[in-house]
Amino acid sequence: MRGAFRVDDVIGRIAPDTFGLLLRGCPRDMHSTIAERCKDDLSELRVNTSEGWLAIDALFATASFDGVGTGEVLVAATERLLEES
Repeated sequence: MRGAFRVDDVIGRIAPDTFGLLLRGCPRDMHSTIAERCKDDLSELRVNTSEGWLAIDALFATASFDGVGTGEVLVAATERLLEES
């Protein structure tokens, strides 16, 4: 999945089961397209466990950051969107 992003994009863990994508300069109208692409890529993966193969599923929420406020505000806004999903 890493190959689907630009060199300057950042993927990181922000909580035990939550990851964030920082896509600088990404237009808002592309957010849902990128989220769907990530969801599709993840759905193709399988994880081998002691109980057999498991599929991966994910929820995605997007938020924009215009430089006003802090990263914590952005994370909190995105977490609220995920809780509403």
